[in-house]
Amino acid sequence: MIRSAIFRYVAPLLLACLAAASAGAASLPETFFTVWQNVFMIAGLRAGETLLVQGGSSGIGFATAKLLLQQGIRTVIVGRAQDKLDAAKDALAALGPVDTLQANLYLPDHVRRLAESVTDAAHPFRYLVNAAGTFKPTPFLEHGASDY
Repeated sequence: MIRSAIFRYVAPLLLACLAAASAGAASLPETFFTVWQNVFMIAGLRAGETLLVQGGSSGIGFATAKLLLQQGIRTVIVGRAQDKLDAAKDALAALGPVDTLQANLYLPDHVRRLAESVTDAAHPFRYLVNAAGTFKPTPFLEHGASDY
């Protein structure tokens, strides 16, 4: 039983980590392990199901989309910048079909449009990975209510 779990879960993940590390991305193994554990081992995501990745055009979200596509998961990535979404889709296309949705999650109209797109999607979304965020280094005591 342990041997089959190793081959089923750990071996593909280690190969993905080695590929990422060889590209100079030493922090990606943590990303892949976290995604693998949460999405496949805990949530039980299976090939053919659909997952939405918010913030999927770069960073952790892009790495997540890559891992999902390698496992046969229908993947839709959401991002703020259309040019980054287009570049991510081009980079991921060799791994499988990936769709994109452009939305700035700070704008209520964009959030409403995204919610409608997800609700009306041909394939139901059972899972969401939220990797969206911005980097605004501000000393803690200088934050105001609008930062949250």
